[in-house]
Amino acid sequence: MSVGGVLDEMSARIRVLEERNIQVLESLVGFVSRNDNTFHVPIHLTQGMETVLIGVGDAKRILDLDLVVLDPHGQEVTRDTLTDNVPVVRVTPRQSGTYVVKVVGASLARDIDDGFFAFIRGVESDAVVSIGDILRAAVTLAFYVESQGLQVEGVRWIPVLARTDAAVPVGFSRGASYVVLGVGAPTRVRNLDLTVSAPDGTVVGSDTEGDNTPLVPVRNAVQGTHTIVVRAEGMAEGVSAAHALLLWARDASSP
Repeated sequence: MSVGGVLDEMSARIRVLEERNIQVLESLVGFVSRNDNTFHVPIHLTQGMETVLIGVGDAKRILDLDLVVLDPHGQEVTRDTLTDNVPVVRVTPRQSGTYVVKVVGASLARDIDDGFFAFIRGVESDAVVSIGDILRAAVTLAFYVESQGLQVEGVRWIPVLARTDAAVPVGFSRGASYVVLGVGAPTRVRNLDLTVSAPDGTVVGSDTEGDNTPLVPVRNAVQGTHTIVVRAEGMAEGVSAAHALLLWARDASSP
């Protein structure tokens, strides 16, 4: 299953958002299946700040994608359950905190068991910093990874601050082998570090070689949620914030 189609669709949506003065704060690629059709995305929202949330289903595999937003107490705030594969909601939180967005694959194409989707979070801004360069890097990287016989399992864009850790939880399967790759925004990040830790906190791999494209192999993984720590150790002069891309892929020949 290739991730390329949904990356192209997501890139087109983000270009439109940026043209409409929406600053993309975070985006990710995940997948849903007939057996597990709901993907939970925790996000931090700020009281009174309107946020736009968009889902983008792979047009060839997902016929109907829905978004349901829950507040920190588990109560539904809003939803888009129209019959299409690009749900959009706007939410202005009454309180700050961690909200959960349920991405639901309500309908898949005939004879299709699973599919990738993209999720985008943004806010209005008078000074949008485009993430177009890192989107192009993502498409190139994904196609390269797939050409090496690896199955992409997730892609995520996250904001990074200079010399500050950003942690991303990722589920790995027992005994499988993975590759975790990072890319810093080419014009803003000079040195990006990656560290991967097992569920018990043991570091299972790291790349702190001082470049912008770290790669960490994880062999014979244990079952459970691993933590990928991203750190922008060096940025361009005058830059204190940027975006980084994370991609993790599984060796298709592993258990």
